[in-house]
Amino acid sequence: MLSRLSLVSLSLLGFSASAVAQLAPELVVYWGQSPSERPLADYCKPGAGPDIIPLAFFSSYPSTDWFGNVDSCNLTTSTTQSSECKTVEEDIKYCQSQGKKIMLSIGGGGGSVQFDNMTSIQDLANQLWGMFGPVQANYTGPRPFGTAVLDGFDMDIENPDSAFSYAFFVQEMNQLFETDHSKKYYMTGAPQCIVPDANMGDMMFNGKFDLLYIQFYNTPQCSARGAISGYNPKDGSLQYFSYDAFQEFITVSFSQSKGAKLYIGLPASPDAADNDENYFLTPDEAAKLINEYRYHPGFGGIMLWDAGSSDQAVTNGCTYSQEIQSILKTGRVCPKKY
Repeated sequence: MLSRLSLVSLSLLGFSASAVAQLAPELVVYWGQSPSERPLADYCKPGAGPDIIPLAFFSSYPSTDWFGNVDSCNLTTSTTQSSECKTVEEDIKYCQSQGKKIMLSIGGGGGSVQFDNMTSIQDLANQLWGMFGPVQANYTGPRPFGTAVLDGFDMDIENPDSAFSYAFFVQEMNQLFETDHSKKYYMTGAPQCIVPDANMGDMMFNGKFDLLYIQFYNTPQCSARGAISGYNPKDGSLQYFSYDAFQEFITVSFSQSKGAKLYIGLPASPDAADNDENYFLTPDEAAKLINEYRYHPGFGGIMLWDAGSSDQAVTNGCTYSQEIQSILKTGRVCPKKY
């Protein structure tokens, strides 16, 4: 909750008190795939930056024994918890005690999650709910994170295999969420910035998402870099920062996700995105973009890929995550640390 002093400070920057109260933007930072990242709990300490942390990735299905890995915790069919997964369990519980939302992200750039029929869709939904949802007395399968209960699931689908089927999977997950009223569960997604995204467009229309982390990088025609520096004529004439178009696309009357909050996705360091293009925004450039779009309909905050990359992009003693969180809260980059 913002203090009166905070509201006064923000109004001096041009933010109205009513706008600040309504927006409450959040920072999403992915964790689990960078060799340089710190333990999960470090990113949940006061002042670290993230509000929401998707754990990357549950990346392989169907599978007989291995479903992916989150940092050094392998997601397997074994009912014996590894020491690495035990550490993640403890960190998840600490993060949640600090008010952070922890999700499991499904897919990823190299992920392969495919369905043969409706039964396989229901099987995966039930398996994920058993593995990572509330502890159930009648469930005897693996729980890699022990008794930690995640806050929801994230869809990062970057290939067209089974694209139509994913909408049914999202519907199944939302139905499972309704079976446990002890906490709020979230369905989130990370579509590409092209409107519509070929891999997730149908999924977003026909499956209800709460939060969408749009990847405004790796696609030059709609990147955040283009919004700051202009678009390269070699990529054609139909180029634009597609936030507003995405918001219009997702809020048509028949969309199941019309109430979803939209997050502007950015790379957290120059090396965190496709190196063929300079998709990274400096903190000052990010501040320019955020301070314009925080007023646009549906704005939920910023998403960063990823935690380890953020640690490599330090300015004035602040990681990139801390820079973005400072901008979201105050409209300004981190104050210089001496």
